[in-house]
Amino acid sequence: MTLAMEAHVLGLENVSVVQGTLMGEGNLEGVRFGHSWVGADIPGRTTRVAVDYSSGNSLIMDRGTYRFLQHARDVHEYSVAEAISLAANGNFGPWTTDVLAAWHP
Repeated sequence: MTLAMEAHVLGLENVSVVQGTLMGEGNLEGVRFGHSWVGADIPGRTTRVAVDYSSGNSLIMDRGTYRFLQHARDVHEYSVAEAISLAANGNFGPWTTDVLAAWHP
């Protein structure tokens, strides 16, 4: 969520916190797991991007390509204000039952 809150530093606009389930790779190959990333617009681009800095990576790519390559399901987007409100009680997600079920089988 920190990335979403500081997105203006990267020049990102219309930022959202995104949660869903992805298909694992490497040691997690074939395992579906819950994950969060950032969605945003970049001025001058016609499509939204996914921004994912997890596991020491710095990934920014077209939202549709990211979701396709990661086999994203159960995707929910929240405004930064919504995410801050939902996390105010210390629960940083997931915030929906479908993602929760996949996140914690």
